[in-house]
Amino acid sequence: MNFNKEKISKIFWNVFNSFVWLAVLLLIIDFVSKQIVLNNMTEGENIWLIPNFLSINYVVNDGMAFGIDFRENPVLNRVMFVVISIIGACILIPIYVVNYKKNNKLVKAALMLMISGCLGNLIDRAFYSASYLGTTTNGVVDFIGFTFGSYDFPRFNVADSCLVIGTGLLIIYLLVLEFKEIKNKKETAPKTTEKMVSKDEQIIENYETEKKDD
Repeated sequence: MNFNKEKISKIFWNVFNSFVWLAVLLLIIDFVSKQIVLNNMTEGENIWLIPNFLSINYVVNDGMAFGIDFRENPVLNRVMFVVISIIGACILIPIYVVNYKKNNKLVKAALMLMISGCLGNLIDRAFYSASYLGTTTNGVVDFIGFTFGSYDFPRFNVADSCLVIGTGLLIIYLLVLEFKEIKNKKETAPKTTEKMVSKDEQIIENYETEKKDD
């Protein structure tokens, strides 16, 4: 079989620039990191990586990202979050595909981060039972913890980070794009070339004109 190096190189760069590999890589990292925590820690256990700042603290979040929740019925709560994750992924993927050629690399990377985040937590919601998690409730495995003085930041995971970073990049890009458009409009706006003349100058000019005519 003859391999066309130029064609292979083109395929490689197309895949690289699509950032699909980034979504897959982060999804694997999210899954593996959660499995490490599940297999080596019990719920509530805390391991300090940097004393009084960064820790690994295994908790099961049956609410939304960073501990946000709206739970009344545990079963309904789980179903709702699965549906929300699926809807999020189903919205982001078509946006990515339809606008693939128009989007620059930053937008592609941001969308892939957000898709990875949705799918990462969807796996937890859909497949991790309470018995598998070693707890009494279903939910998402959160384990990254930051402490600032007496304040403990809500626990989160790699998928949460992907969602937040992806959303942040997209917002920054849109703001920069908006500022650029405003700047371009100002630069291309027609400029007044006529000399602005004061009222007194206009009177003097009219008087001199009339004097010449006489």
